[in-house]
Amino acid sequence: RLAHPCMRPRHWSLLVNVTGRTLNVMSDRFRLSDLLQESLVEFSDGIEDIVETATKEQPLEQVLLDVSEEWSNRRFTFDHFKARGPILLRDAVMADMMRDLEEARVRLSSAMSSRHIGPFVEEVDAWSLKLSAVAETLELWVEVQAMWKYVEAVYSSSDIAIQLPLAAKHFRELSKIWEELMTK
Repeated sequence: RLAHPCMRPRHWSLLVNVTGRTLNVMSDRFRLSDLLQESLVEFSDGIEDIVETATKEQPLEQVLLDVSEEWSNRRFTFDHFKARGPILLRDAVMADMMRDLEEARVRLSSAMSSRHIGPFVEEVDAWSLKLSAVAETLELWVEVQAMWKYVEAVYSSSDIAIQLPLAAKHFRELSKIWEELMTK
């Protein structure tokens, strides 16, 4: 069972502590014969506990790796708006992203409730905070974008621009800033 692929250096350190034996498992020269020479049978209960812990930590580590891989390089997709270029978050993609965000947050929350989360608690907590911030930011972004589209339609009307010239000028200035932000 010590050959289980979920055994990490932290588990080997625990094994050294339990057995009191020096095992240089990270050495390129470490072999099964080295373990056999140490006569670890008398520590089988402790070894079994370590291997069981390692196997229960592995799925938690995988959740963390999956979330990290999925969200480290996630890209936004933009739609063109009139002749101004790709400045609007794509609605369908945003819905999928919000759903994926919620699923990732649930997976992290579930992992955090495991009693075997110890080695990963800081990283899981950090990802939970990052994803919460992303979700909150996206919700606000989508809300502001919807308001901007609505107000843009109102102030694009020549009648409104004539009736409210200062407000129309102010909106054009803000709209220019919005468009610059969205093209970055």
